[in-house]
Amino acid sequence: MMANSAVTAVWTPEAAKEYGKDPCQAKNTLGALAERLVAGYACVWLIVTAAGADVIRMLAAPAFHDAAVLVPFIAAGVLFYGISHLANASLLLVRRLDHAMWCWIVGSVVGLFLNFLLVPQFGRIGAALTQTITFALIARRDCLRAQKHYPLTLDWMRLAVLMVGTSSWVASCPSVG
Repeated sequence: MMANSAVTAVWTPEAAKEYGKDPCQAKNTLGALAERLVAGYACVWLIVTAAGADVIRMLAAPAFHDAAVLVPFIAAGVLFYGISHLANASLLLVRRLDHAMWCWIVGSVVGLFLNFLLVPQFGRIGAALTQTITFALIARRDCLRAQKHYPLTLDWMRLAVLMVGTSSWVASCPSVG
């Protein structure tokens, strides 16, 4: 979460500054930067997942050690939360932040429904999975809306390979298995 806050605190004003200079050129500059930030978020997801179980075992009482299985889900939720904020900056630039509001309202309803559905059956895994799914849906919708109103130049294939590759590495982490 700290990485998201730090990036958002810098990303939004810098995006506004870049947009103010030249909105057409900013699509390229901000697109390249957004790709790097998503790559950074994916690396943080991988590192947190890889080290999370060991950190929990080092710092927490033995009663909490089995919580390590939640780390990949919670870290993925944070990844998607960060991606959502990157997209929201684009919506802010074109004064369409109302779209983000609706994404979050719909995401809240989906989250409540998934909690109602998954938590009774799967407990804390269901809650962690709900968070991941909800933030992924919000991020997806925010990105689609942002790209509709102010399309950044993005290499979608590179982003897809990055996410698939990182997901594969995360799935192979000991805390996941």
